[in-house]
This record gives sequence, C-alpha cells and structure tokens, in this order.
Amino acid sequence: MKTLLEATLKSGTALDPFVVQYQMDDTLPCVVAIDHANREDRWFPSELANDHTVDEERRDSSQLNFASWAPPLEHRPLLGFAAECLADYLIALPRADEFPPFSVQERYNVLKYEPGQAYHAAHSDYIPNHGVGGSRHLSFVMFLNSQTAGGELEFVQQDIRVAPVEGRAVLFPAGWTHTHRTLPASEDRYVFQLWWSFV
Repeated sequence: MKTLLEATLKSGTALDPFVVQYQMDDTLPCVVAIDHANREDRWFPSELANDHTVDEERRDSSQLNFASWAPPLEHRPLLGFAAECLADYLIALPRADEFPPFSVQERYNVLKYEPGQAYHAAHSDYIPNHGVGGSRHLSFVMFLNSQTAGGELEFVQQDIRVAPVEGRAVLFPAGWTHTHRTLPASEDRYVFQLWWSFV
C-alpha cells in the first residue's frame, strides 16, 4: 500500500495524479464541528445512496445532513477550507475546470463511525439517474479527528490508503475511477464530506 506522501502539487500532496491530500493548519474548527455534531439530536443511520436503504454489512455509520446554502456558523471554517482546496486543485489540475459550471448543490454530511464501523463496500460517489448525485464531479472528504489505528480511506484501484489525521482532507474525482471505501477503526471517527456537482 502507498502510505507516504509522494509528490507535491502546490499546497496539496498528490497521492496519485487526481487524488490530492490537504492539511488544515489550525484544526480547532474540527474540534468545534465534532462538539456541534454531538449536541445534535438529528442523527440517523447512513443509507446506501443508490437506493436509500440501510445495509450495515455494506455501510454502517450515522450521519447528519446540512444545507449547503445555510450552514451553521460552526461549519464555515471547514467550508472555507474546502473552497481553498478546490481552488488549489483546479490550479494544479486545470482540466478538471474545463466543464460546465459546478458548485456544492446538495446537502453535505457529518458522519460518525463508532468502533468497528465503516463504509465497507467499495463505491464511487457518482450515482447515475439519482438527481444531484448523478451530476457529482469532485468529492471532498475531511477527517475531523485522528485515529491511532485503522479508519483509513482506501482507494481500491489505486492501492492507496489515506490515514485519518485531524484536519486532513482529500479531494478526488467522484466517478468510478476513484472507487473507495473506509476501514474500521477502534475509536469513534468523525468525517466531514461534500461534493461539487454540475449546475
């Protein structure tokens, strides 16, 4: 498995030509986001995106959804960081910007994985014939807390595992070429995720 940083694209680190890892310098917004999430009472079991079913053999986690057009104040630093990462990504990989306009069109998520839980099934974030999910262009996954063991984001076709480190984010194409899954950890793990979709 490739686990070390391999090449640098501006402020991000390329793990393959299209998977770029970023690190937030000040991780206090991650702590704030976890505290905010734990005060919420709207958690629900994560569903499989293609058919809205709960299948714990393939995916077991809980999540909160937030409207991208009216985010809580606690998330604004994370959304700002995501925008900075996107700007850097598009400078480093300008072909990704040679498409119709795209933006965050759907609700974004905070996920909570309890010990042993994971998104076990390899999947892409592109969901054909599924509303906005069918127009996803780029994905953004950010770890809100670190893990001592496990909990990696694995890109199965690239043979890459990204270790969960507080404030570490990964930006990558949403399509089949970057099929991914997560691995179980022995501690609670929190993730912030969103997608840029074609307008």
